Amino acid sequence: MKRFLISAGFLLLLAFPVLAKSNKPLIEKGKLALASERTPSIYQSYWPYIQSIGLSATQAELNDKQTVMVFRRHYSEITSGSSVSIKSILPETPLRFKTFTASDGKNYKVPDIISMSALFGFLQDARDTQIDVRLHLLINQNTTPAYFFYEDYDTSKPLVSTAEMNARLEWYIRTIIEYVINWQDRWSKSRNVVSSIDVISEVFSDDGTLRSGASSMWARLYGDESFAVNAFVYVTRYAGDLFELCYCDYSLDLPKKLNAVIGLVEKIRAAGGKIDQIGVTSHLAVDWPEYEPFFSSIKTLAGKDLKVFLQNLDFDGVEGRENERAICESYYSFLTKCLQNSPYIYGISFRGFKREPKQQFVDLCENPLFENDYSCNEAFYNVIKAAEDFAK
Repeated sequence: MKRFLISAGFLLLLAFPVLAKSNKPLIEKGKLALASERTPSIYQSYWPYIQSIGLSATQAELNDKQTVMVFRRHYSEITSGSSVSIKSILPETPLRFKTFTASDGKNYKVPDIISMSALFGFLQDARDTQIDVRLHLLINQNTTPAYFFYEDYDTSKPLVSTAEMNARLEWYIRTIIEYVINWQDRWSKSRNVVSSIDVISEVFSDDGTLRSGASSMWARLYGDESFAVNAFVYVTRYAGDLFELCYCDYSLDLPKKLNAVIGLVEKIRAAGGKIDQIGVTSHLAVDWPEYEPFFSSIKTLAGKDLKVFLQNLDFDGVEGRENERAICESYYSFLTKCLQNSPYIYGISFRGFKREPKQQFVDLCENPLFENDYSCNEAFYNVIKAAEDFAK
């Protein structure tokens, strides 16, 4: 009997590697532990200097328990994607209408049926992560349906007046804000899931002028940035102080564009709107931008009583160089510079989670900090090393 037990035990030892290899959940659990338990937390590493560490997340990622465990370990904020896109909420073709009384006291025709299913699903999943949520973007100039700007919502007819467009903008913002507030009252009474809202982005070209009419129907109809000012005024009117409000843009190291954005902030505040944050879109490359003007613009914005967030941070390589090494070095050098300027930077949000190429906002994210199996890659360790070396 003893000999039989010894033999059986020996056979089990021989078989164990095969069994382990065939047991995929156990392997994934081990790799998840590498990412969430046995390595330093990004958020905890940066917390003494940067108050918010975020990530752009999809609803599919929020539905994955292992992914959520990693999120909880490393991030304090998640940013939504297409869930709050105006294109996903407005109907493809409006067929039924109702009357909306705008703040000018007049009645206007607005769509009667819109879809909140994607927003509802994202909020439900985000609530369960116990991480703060940033809604991005409330008004997306690139995805607003063309019919929204025309009389009777018919593109064969003339553009509506700015007064009617203001009413449509007010109706849309009021609808979304009231929906989020009511959702939180019903489904998340213990805390506010949504902490901040990216109201609108990219109003200006690099030279500080208004985006051309071809790239923004909003700019074409208004002829100035008043639509962006009105958007903040309407969100302030219906949300009060429930959420922090943010304007997002890129290339703010360019003086003319920076001045245009500062002018917009001043106009928003003069009109009675609230603006708390500036999101500096940070799709960077290993040889761009120059650090001095980039961080100088951040100091200027912080001096305007604005919290500065570096949003969607990632790095692209340059042909002819050792891309992966250069990207890792860029994460280290850039984040070291961020830490040196931490009095002016409230938060940093990374663009994507895992290495697998996927649609994230406009284009692909191929250089995140985690692999498909949840293990941390070299870029991750360079992010951690920047904080560790700065602390020394």
